This record gives sequence, C-alpha cells and structure tokens, in this order.
Amino acid sequence: MENQSTKIPTWFWIVAVLLLLWNLTGLANFIMQLTVTEEALQKMPEVDRKFIGNYPAWAFVAFGIAVFGGVLGSIALLLKKKIAKQLFIASLIGIVVQFSYSISIALSMEVYVARIVGMAVVLIGIGIFAIWLSINGAKKHWLN
Repeated sequence: MENQSTKIPTWFWIVAVLLLLWNLTGLANFIMQLTVTEEALQKMPEVDRKFIGNYPAWAFVAFGIAVFGGVLGSIALLLKKKIAKQLFIASLIGIVVQFSYSISIALSMEVYVARIVGMAVVLIGIGIFAIWLSINGAKKHWLN
C-alpha cells in the first residue's frame, strides 16, 4: 500500500495519458509515411513528393526512434517505471537527428521552413518536458 509521501497526483496520470496520445499520433504519422504508396505519392504536390520521396533511410530510422521511444516512454510512465527517462532521451535524440535533416532540406528547397522549424521546436519542447517529468517522478518516488 502506498503511503501519503509517494501518492501520485492525478495531474501526473493526465499528463502521462496525454503524452501517450501525442506519441501515438506521431506513430500513426510514421506508419503512414512508411506505407505510402507510389500512387499516393504521385497525387501529392511536387514539393511534397520531393520532400517525402527523397527522405534518407537514416532520417527515417531517427523518426522511428523518436516515435517508438516516445510511445514506450509514455507507457513506462503509466506503468511507473524509471526507464521512461532513457526512452524519452532516445526519443529526443531521434527528434533532433530527424529534424536536422528536415530543416536542412526545407532550407535548401526554400519550402515549409517556418512550419518545420515550428514543429521541431514544439517536439523538442515536449521531449524535454517528458524527460523532466520522468526525472521528477523518479525523484518523488512515483516511478520505480
């Protein structure tokens, strides 16, 4: 039975569920990009075809690490596991690597720069917050 000093606040559970939902959205995006057909790609505007069609494998692997790290980190939070921190760190590294490519290609093509930089800032911010939450949860003995 938990004592009062280790009782996990309701807000923590709400945030952990929101992080899981956010990361599942990222996973859905990853799966859609992984399974995009040539026919669907041809229906996209030329700039999107160039951007998605030329995505290098290393950037896509980084994308996978980002989303799977985030999903697994969120699940670990919900299961009250300290490994959430390492999973969120892996996710953040994946985000930074993936967006280093996305931003560089957007700059070279002179398209979507503001959108991609904005998304990178949001994702990095959420990634840092998730790491902080897992560290804070471990310090407060919410995670074991």
